[in-house]
Amino acid sequence: MIDLKNNGTVTKSINVEYPLRTVTGSQRVKVTAIGDLMGPSINGLDKLLKLPTGCGEQNMLNFAPNIFIVKYMEATNNLDSTIMNKAKEFMETGENVHLIMTWLHT
Repeated sequence: MIDLKNNGTVTKSINVEYPLRTVTGSQRVKVTAIGDLMGPSINGLDKLLKLPTGCGEQNMLNFAPNIFIVKYMEATNNLDSTIMNKAKEFMETGENVHLIMTWLHT
């Protein structure tokens, strides 16, 4: 954990050892620093969205990630309109399909 409150810059050297059979020229290291515990998940939020389909229980399971993603984005003021629109579209579609299926089975 690095505290950047008093100093906005941190420099650290790290020795990296590659496996013996590493292909020459393929050695790469990528370091990412994000100031949010959920930060690494942000890059893949759209992949966590689910279109609710199926019975009521299945719908609830698929609704949950969409709701949590929207709430997280709102709470962190990290509003990505593409992800927000997709989440809302999935939730509306899922609700409509559920209502139609409920009506058909009554």
